[in-house]
Amino acid sequence: MKEKINKGRRNFLKVLGGLGLGAASTEVYERLYHIPLLEKRFREEVNYWMNQYNSSKEMVEKLSN
Repeated sequence: MKEKINKGRRNFLKVLGGLGLGAASTEVYERLYHIPLLEKRFREEVNYWMNQYNSSKEMVEKLSN
């Protein structure tokens, strides 16, 4: 059950990040619900997806050569 919740949060943050609204939405959510570490977790999530993108891009470049 917890994995399902985490996956839902990850998908939600991914969508917000893709729209460019992630930082603003995260700050509003943090202020409304008084969650002090939400920004840190959001940044970790963004870093995770950036690392996934970079590793995929690197693999495609290797395969192209």
